[in-house]
Amino acid sequence: WLMIDNALNALRAYQSAQSVSIDNKSKDTAKLREQANNFEALLVKKLLDEALSNNDSLFGNGAGSEIRKSMYTDAVSKQLSGSFGYSQVLFEYLQNKS
Repeated sequence: WLMIDNALNALRAYQSAQSVSIDNKSKDTAKLREQANNFEALLVKKLLDEALSNNDSLFGNGAGSEIRKSMYTDAVSKQLSGSFGYSQVLFEYLQNKS
């Protein structure tokens, strides 16, 4: 949930900024890109969680299997963020909105 909070806070900060210098604008653009990628990572994680919910052969049913599965989906979703295009659409939408 920390990723959601970070993404929402960054998006609110980006939308509320009206007059920004060129240097700050490029920093804001980089931050917006990063948060859009974080949001896409969250979506991918939710998809992976659902896809792996019925398949216990990879993680087993022993102690810590939920933790291992969560760590695995976190790592994979971060690696895949930016690959599906959701973050690009969100980034462009928010960039044009300001």
